[in-house]
Amino acid sequence: MTERLDKQAQLRIPSLWCILLFALLFVGLAHPVLAMSWSEDTRLTDNDAASEFPRVELGFSEALHATNLHLVWQDWDDGSPGVYYARIEHDFSIPVAGQLPDSTSSCWHPDIALDQAGSCAYITWEEWDGTYTGRIMLTKLDEEADKVLDLGGGVVGDKEVSQTSEDTSLPAVCVDAGGTVHLAWEQDVPAPPFGVSVSQIFYARLESAPDSEVYNTTLLERLSNEIPDHYYGAYSPDLVTDVSYTERDTHIVWGDLRTDIYEEELFYTKLSSDGTVSVDDRRLTYDPKVCATPRIERDGSDNLHLVWARFLGEEEGYEVYYAKLDNSGNTVVGPLKMGSGRDPSLCVDHYGDVHVVWSGLYYAKLDNDGSTLIPATHLTGDEWNSRYPDIAVDSQFGSERVHVFWQDNRDGNWELYYKHSLVPELRFTATVLEPDNGLLDSQFDCVVEIESIEDNSSDVSVQVGDLVLVTEWISCGVWEPGALLDEAAFDVAAGASVSCYGRLESGQFESPGHTDTTLHIDLCGSYEYYFRAAPPDTSAAFRVNSEGQVLADSTIYANQFVTGAADVAEWVEVPESVTPGDVVEIDPNCVTAYRPCRTACSSLVAGVVSTEPGVVLGEDGAYGQRALLALTGIVPVKVTNEGGPIQPGDLLVTSSTPGHAMRWAGPEPCSCALVGKALEPMTEDEGLVLVLLTTH
Repeated sequence: MTERLDKQAQLRIPSLWCILLFALLFVGLAHPVLAMSWSEDTRLTDNDAASEFPRVELGFSEALHATNLHLVWQDWDDGSPGVYYARIEHDFSIPVAGQLPDSTSSCWHPDIALDQAGSCAYITWEEWDGTYTGRIMLTKLDEEADKVLDLGGGVVGDKEVSQTSEDTSLPAVCVDAGGTVHLAWEQDVPAPPFGVSVSQIFYARLESAPDSEVYNTTLLERLSNEIPDHYYGAYSPDLVTDVSYTERDTHIVWGDLRTDIYEEELFYTKLSSDGTVSVDDRRLTYDPKVCATPRIERDGSDNLHLVWARFLGEEEGYEVYYAKLDNSGNTVVGPLKMGSGRDPSLCVDHYGDVHVVWSGLYYAKLDNDGSTLIPATHLTGDEWNSRYPDIAVDSQFGSERVHVFWQDNRDGNWELYYKHSLVPELRFTATVLEPDNGLLDSQFDCVVEIESIEDNSSDVSVQVGDLVLVTEWISCGVWEPGALLDEAAFDVAAGASVSCYGRLESGQFESPGHTDTTLHIDLCGSYEYYFRAAPPDTSAAFRVNSEGQVLADSTIYANQFVTGAADVAEWVEVPESVTPGDVVEIDPNCVTAYRPCRTACSSLVAGVVSTEPGVVLGEDGAYGQRALLALTGIVPVKVTNEGGPIQPGDLLVTSSTPGHAMRWAGPEPCSCALVGKALEPMTEDEGLVLVLLTTH
């Protein structure tokens, strides 16, 4: 591959690849399934030289309003190693592909990270000059694939980060929410006691000043500790930053021989947003075997997920392990053995699930707590022919497509290969029946009637003539190959022709003149179901009214019921006015009614008027004065200091102040009927405290 980076350059690959991936890549969105099927292996590079060490990141094109893939790798097409880059759009157009650096030096081991928008790529690599001394380089590409890393003085290009004459290698890069670039790498450090240099871990951060695009190195330091009295090294760093804009801590892991020259272990360091070390050299593994090549990712809650290879011996080979860490590097799940193999990589999807690949080629999926969703699945090849895989998961707009890239020498030469998970989909053409009529969630929603079905591998039964509700989150287009329908174009005239594809759920939509059973397409990206208000006279057994109340005519079954409050209350009759927090008792004049308590240590006490119950029993009747009586749970209660200051754990009984409780100051056990147990202190004359109801 001899092409330089050019907007019109194409990967020099067989036409079969274009045909296969145009048909399979980014062609549909569907709900994820646990029994995953996969596309055929597709060879990406086609030359006589080695193509190695792929790294991929999932990006987003603002211009196309669609996801894409940014790929870097090392290639020997020019006779020496160079770094190559390609961007694959959602429709498989490749606007740019070719060799990256403007250098005749040897370039190795690239890594890539994207900005928060997912459009600009930061690429790092090690570059050797004629003395075989590596230096760490960085460049930035915009969405047009132009180099835009400002070096100052109007010059853009590649920046040397390492700033040393010592040999450097294996860089890793990430970008935080504020646009600061973080890098870690191996760097040789002289070890005078041994007369040699040993590898240590170094870190740098680059950021631009306000109102400036010039990236300056604001911090460069050594992370791994001083060399002890035996020869050792630190290797293969990886790093990630928090998702939060305010926190932006950086987490770095690497392999280290400090404990024993024959037993490499994993270590972790955390840097605060100002660059100070907040967790220093925490040892993660205690293993008599070698633990090496760690890869780290974070989820949306800033938990950390780690995979690594464990070397058992020349005959036994390698195993891959996984662990979940908290935000300070403490292990909370694992280590868990994933399977036999090496070179692991991982990514965490929008929902917090963890996808892992390793040499072989194997794939597994875990939930955020480490439970297996998809066990180790052999995708292709063997450990020695399929190496250094990397993975990206596209879960935007409610879909989940797993993309895997790796190097493979099945044809006698190391080349890049690709495959992806297959998801069921529906593709159809339709006619818009009506523009937005005010009944839809968004001004961009519309109702269409299916005219023809091109493909239906989904589990939803669809026929020509069915009505479909199209939301703004679906990828739709005027029926022309490759055309997209802008959001504004959803307000289209009746009779316009559109094409759609997506995840469909059975449902019903009623609009003027159309009451057919329809399909509801909703690609909100969170797998939550959104229901529209039903007409007041609907006969549906399950419905949502205009106030957001969910109504059902029969029993609701669920494994768990979660509420925002902590008490169960029932509607009761109250002949007198009461307010939340009042302690009430049975009205002796009417056994079906309740009144504020009147005397100290009343044996008639029944409960407390609820403030905001989590569960409500009964109905608010149309006659009489009614209130919600908390039966069990935790509620605010009006109290006095009649029995003395209240402390957490004190038993409470009724006081002589109407509607109030007080501390039981008598001997144990309490001879009065209880209101509950105080959870908060109160030293004033009167107040409101949280109480655990324990009436008896």
